[in-house]
Amino acid sequence: MSIHVNLSPEAQQKLKRANNAATVSSLFMAIVFIALVGGALSLMNILIPSDEPEVIISYNISSADATDEPEEKVVNRPQVQPAAASSATAANVMTSIAASEVSIPDTVELTEMESSDFGNMDDFGDGFESMESTQGDFGSDESFTKGKKTLFGGGAQTGLMGYLYDLKQLSNGKESEIGRGNREAPDHIARIRSFRTLFAESDVYKHGYTSESMSKYFKAKNRLDLSYLVIDYCGAKAGPKAFGAEKKVEPSLWLAMYEGVFAKDAERSFRFLGRFDDVLIVYLNDRVVFDGCYNAGYTKSFGKMEMHPNAPHLNGAPGGTRMGPFIHPREGDHLRIVVGEIPGGNMGGGLFIEEKGVENPGMAKDGKYRPIPFCTVPLSDKDKKALRGKKLMEFSTEKVPVFKFRGPSSSKFSSL
Repeated sequence: MSIHVNLSPEAQQKLKRANNAATVSSLFMAIVFIALVGGALSLMNILIPSDEPEVIISYNISSADATDEPEEKVVNRPQVQPAAASSATAANVMTSIAASEVSIPDTVELTEMESSDFGNMDDFGDGFESMESTQGDFGSDESFTKGKKTLFGGGAQTGLMGYLYDLKQLSNGKESEIGRGNREAPDHIARIRSFRTLFAESDVYKHGYTSESMSKYFKAKNRLDLSYLVIDYCGAKAGPKAFGAEKKVEPSLWLAMYEGVFAKDAERSFRFLGRFDDVLIVYLNDRVVFDGCYNAGYTKSFGKMEMHPNAPHLNGAPGGTRMGPFIHPREGDHLRIVVGEIPGGNMGGGLFIEEKGVENPGMAKDGKYRPIPFCTVPLSDKDKKALRGKKLMEFSTEKVPVFKFRGPSSSKFSSL
């Protein structure tokens, strides 16, 4: 027998409230318990050491990258007339910069030129009609590159014929020892020093810039005939581009070599003068008659050339304008001109002449000496206008003699 007690409405309401309170209290206690357990586990994970080894990552900073300030670049500027360099000088790196003067010796200067507005590369080297022409004998027309005149010739067959050589690679396309040294050098100055060290042991340095000594190096196919050599400062890629070889020859350690035979006697004695950054050498019958190289280290004759006392300086090239001895070429005499860029960067310069016993035509204007360019063709009005726009140096385009050449196909120099 069961006894049932009926709760009053008021008692039922109190019982419901009590059940709700108990439920809330249980949930709260459960949350607190979970939080305590989680905190305890986290504390144990911190206090108990991990079995995994600690990984330490370190970074090594080279001394070159750790310098606080970058090395200041030296910009070449026109200098006052210095004394001639000693032939015994090999390498002398010195730049003395003060608030009121810049002192740069006319010996060996290892500097890197900043880009300038002396020239651009967009107005030459294009328009070749036959970029795939094949190389024939030096005296033939098979390899002559027809088309627009470039800074290094072209546009006319003058008999003073030139090809581009790359000292970085051998004739079979493999890298040369000089090229490897250039590639492995860490900076601009190191490339110059590497070249001079390796080049001093080469046949080119020992025996001169000849077709025989240069034959081991890569030779571009296209031929350019030289009319005159006056080049404002511009990028070194101008050389390979002019010969249509910019895809095969990088803009450093390249040389352009021109050869020809005088077609008749020169009317009078003259001498070469000028300068080029980096290499400019003139041979007459295998004898150096002019060395206008930018620095020593490229030839054995650098210190033997004197500075011209009156000629203006080349803009951007310290050390003045060099001059050679007076010569009087005869018909059949062989002339060879070598011009080029070594470390890369900027290049520029020119080859001029001074006739013996003839008043300088530029002095008639204001008494100021102005050399005249060495030319193998008569200067047209267009040529004169283009030359007058050059910023390289002040020179005259009036009363310029023309030297006629023929390709030396019948001489021992035809192997070029």
